[in-house]
Amino acid sequence: PTRRSSDLEMDRPTILIVDDNSDLRTFIGTLLEGEYRILTACNGEEGLEKASRELPDLVVSDVMMPVMDGLQMCRALKDQLATSHIPVILLTAKSLEDQRAQGYDSGADAYISKPFSERVLLSRIGNLLKSRILLKEHYLETGESAARPQENDFLARFRSVVRGNLSDENLSVEQIGSELGLSRVQLYRK
Repeated sequence: PTRRSSDLEMDRPTILIVDDNSDLRTFIGTLLEGEYRILTACNGEEGLEKASRELPDLVVSDVMMPVMDGLQMCRALKDQLATSHIPVILLTAKSLEDQRAQGYDSGADAYISKPFSERVLLSRIGNLLKSRILLKEHYLETGESAARPQENDFLARFRSVVRGNLSDENLSVEQIGSELGLSRVQLYRK
């Protein structure tokens, strides 16, 4: 059977672009649209809401934005169980070491100064997505804990729910998600 274009679209990794500059959102979206499914938001508050609802595979965000800046959004994403695993790349016009340290302290996985090289952005996105896949495979194979405390807590709670319900032949993904406080989609993406 042939696959519909919407099915193929869903197979591609999803990237959320958060920037108050519509031209930059469009530019980055155009740069990525061949390989990725693109979502956009115009500030950190909207980005946080979209990331929580859509669970993208990666977020690319400006630091300086109205309503909620990129550092605040990144910190909030990393503090929420449902979104703590999502890699975040922060973009900034400033190259000050203090601001870069703030970005990493907020949980950012990468920091790129503007103006940025298209190749550098594409390479960084590709490498972060590949490393997430390798980490997921490693944790599934070895049962080891994740690097972030939120992920360790999630894995421990997940194992506890599954072990506590091993005798329940009707155990479902929805039931596990409910006990963890996540929807079926959030649990699957996590």
